[in-house]
Amino acid sequence: MNRKIASSLISVHESKHPKYQYECYCPLKVFGRKIQKGFKFKRQAEDYKAQLLDELEEQAVPLDDEIRLITKRFQGKLTAAQIEAALTRQASLTGEGPDTPLSYFCEELIEAQQDAFDRGEIGIDQLKNAKRGRNLVKELKDMAIGDVTEKMVKKWVTKQVKAGVAHRTCKNRLENLRRWISMAITEGRMDRDPLAQYKMSNPNRGKVTILRPREVAKLVLAAVRIRTRSGAAPALAWIMFGCFAGLRTSEIRRLTWEDVDLDDREIWVQSRKTARFDMAERFVKIIGPLYDYCKAFKKNGATGLVTGLEYTSERSFSKYQRAAQDLAGVDVPKNACRHTYGSHHLRKFQDSKLTAMEMGHSSPQTTFEHYRRAVKANQADRFWDIESPKVEKGKKLLVTRKPGRPCKINDGAGDLNFVSV
Repeated sequence: MNRKIASSLISVHESKHPKYQYECYCPLKVFGRKIQKGFKFKRQAEDYKAQLLDELEEQAVPLDDEIRLITKRFQGKLTAAQIEAALTRQASLTGEGPDTPLSYFCEELIEAQQDAFDRGEIGIDQLKNAKRGRNLVKELKDMAIGDVTEKMVKKWVTKQVKAGVAHRTCKNRLENLRRWISMAITEGRMDRDPLAQYKMSNPNRGKVTILRPREVAKLVLAAVRIRTRSGAAPALAWIMFGCFAGLRTSEIRRLTWEDVDLDDREIWVQSRKTARFDMAERFVKIIGPLYDYCKAFKKNGATGLVTGLEYTSERSFSKYQRAAQDLAGVDVPKNACRHTYGSHHLRKFQDSKLTAMEMGHSSPQTTFEHYRRAVKANQADRFWDIESPKVEKGKKLLVTRKPGRPCKINDGAGDLNFVSV
């Protein structure tokens, strides 16, 4: 596309959004999708516009009038049939069958996920994961879908692991690739799935790390101080429902106070982690200090999400998780709160079948293998006797970018600090 024409179509103007000062807007007919992105500074918006113009030749869908100009240029040299044959031959090399580039399926998936998000069928995390597929397209140099093989994927995964990329990140990227292949098979561009037999191994699978009672107590005292502007304590909900109910972080983010029944002392949990329907929904008994914690909120008529946030975004919630760890000086590995509950619950009740039912495991054998590690009786007693955080110690803290006590969090836009409120 002519750069001068494209430059006139892509605009940089002041934004009406309260969070951004300027906005870069690109209409649907330039890239085949509408682009509307906000920036704090005009220079950033201008740089983004220049980036769009640089990418235009490879990604953009040509305008109808531009196609007519190209056809008119060659009309004196070629007949209409020759022009059509040349275009058909070139299209077969770049956009048909197994030669279709990965970027085609990436954008198709993003469009489908965007429509599903607008209809309220999926959350923002699924949409963001689909958009991250563009980074994978760049890493694989926008190769043809037919060139994807199991050997190539194994080599790519090994390279990612050596570079220090987390297993979860690799798995999410691989999930995007699998979905693109599935779309290619559905559209008849491929005959089979080259990754049908491939299973990505998890080097950390089977490793269970639990927290000691003293560490849990320190986390509780730290989490009760870290607040949002509305006064909610998301990190405290993470510690209480994770350590004393065995809920996954994703389950805590979606849990509402309407799911908590104090009369029967049960929490209704709907999990998305297991494929078995009978384990997808479960009731978890409210025991230990969790009862007093929930009672304080239910007594005041609390509604909505137990985290106190207005949304269930993983990134926004993890900010408070990391802040609590930093303030308490305790490192909490992935799922450590859930593992802590499993180990101490198994020690307290001596019943792997009961613990499996509470945690939503597919079999008691899985529970016994993972949580049979030695937990002394006096250690379990100290754990279940941890007091519910009723009285706040110290001033409330707000996680912000304002000058204050350093907080070891960087969300990509600068370091965050603790500020007393």
